Amino acid sequence: MKKKTLLLTALLLAIAPFYNTKAACMPSTIIEYINADELLPEEQYDIQETKNVSHEIWGIDNNNFVIYAIYGDSYEIKDGKIVGLNNYCVYKECYKDIVGKYIIKVSMYTDEVKNGATPMDDIDFSYNQNKLALIESSTSTSYISTDILFRKVVGEELKESNEIKGLVDDINEIIEEMPGYTYVSYDTDKHNYGCGGKIIRLYYKRIKQVTKSATINITQNKTIKMKSYFKDLKNTTTTISYRVLDTSIAKVDSEGNIKPLKVGETEIIATADGVEYTLHLRVTQDMVTNPDTASPIIMILCVIGILISGTTIYLKDQTN
Repeated sequence: MKKKTLLLTALLLAIAPFYNTKAACMPSTIIEYINADELLPEEQYDIQETKNVSHEIWGIDNNNFVIYAIYGDSYEIKDGKIVGLNNYCVYKECYKDIVGKYIIKVSMYTDEVKNGATPMDDIDFSYNQNKLALIESSTSTSYISTDILFRKVVGEELKESNEIKGLVDDINEIIEEMPGYTYVSYDTDKHNYGCGGKIIRLYYKRIKQVTKSATINITQNKTIKMKSYFKDLKNTTTTISYRVLDTSIAKVDSEGNIKPLKVGETEIIATADGVEYTLHLRVTQDMVTNPDTASPIIMILCVIGILISGTTIYLKDQTN
């Protein structure tokens, strides 16, 4: 038995230098695609919680400042504001009572307090301007908390986030085209199951649809402009993309100039600022100038003219 154990130990020691422990447990990256239109206005933010954060309270014994805790048992976000923190106290006096509470820490000058000012007078409860904390434990000069930060979900600042680095080389690599939707932003979050890793959330908004129709005669041989049908395209400052569903019927250049190519129907689509402008184009041809139909049309018009004039037509019987 000892011999077998020694042999097994020797084998493990021999292969250990060649065993890649990282390969046994690689952090995964999960990509989620989310419809931002389905988020309620007060839900269009990302909550980031960091637990067991230690805070030393600067100036707690400074006679020039008074440190307050604005607190409540719970909170919610309404109209971009943190709601539910309706009480306040001097931190040094109430630090034991606020354990388990949600707080926002506020510093005030002593002179302001002496003149009757309170921390509720000037605080802006906007969720993106405050650091909310759930107190886990506290002393008179420090506390440990779960820090709660809020970020807007839909916003240009998220496109510039550096958190994507190390997950993918370029955010554009994972952005998928969703018919009827446009990509607006992303955020990231940690997930703790398995070997850990990251979740990348990609947010999309439904494209607003604006549709019009136009008919053009191909014999006129003229170019029409998308901006002449959709005035909003003239005012946009972003890049406009144009495309034609059937390129055999018409073509469109980068400036939105449309050139009909043959008789038929197609759609020219312009996209800008999250709005999709669709022009249903019908290309026709004057029937009189069409060689295949000119003779029958002329004959019909002649007969109609004769009938209107009251002229009687006699057809000679040529049978024997």
